[in-house]
Amino acid sequence: MAFVGARFNLRYNHFTVFTLGGVSYAKIKETGSGSPYTTTIVAPAYGVGLDFYGSESTAITFSYIQYLDSTKVNLSAVQFGIKFYFDKPKIFNRY
Repeated sequence: MAFVGARFNLRYNHFTVFTLGGVSYAKIKETGSGSPYTTTIVAPAYGVGLDFYGSESTAITFSYIQYLDSTKVNLSAVQFGIKFYFDKPKIFNRY
């Protein structure tokens, strides 16, 4: 599976709202019952999320991404994480 896209940010004081848009590619192979089945799906991908800046060098992030949405496969993800920034002069611009 592969995803290529862009992230669009809207910054506020201590958080950023963002959207994602792009294209996802997946090659799916099923070998369970019966004859083997292989398919390739290329579909639009999209998502939304929030980054909360806790300090000058850390942020908590939450996002939802819909990678594939077709009649054969539905693949989405909810992501939660912590980001660490090492270039503090750029971080100060967020405050």
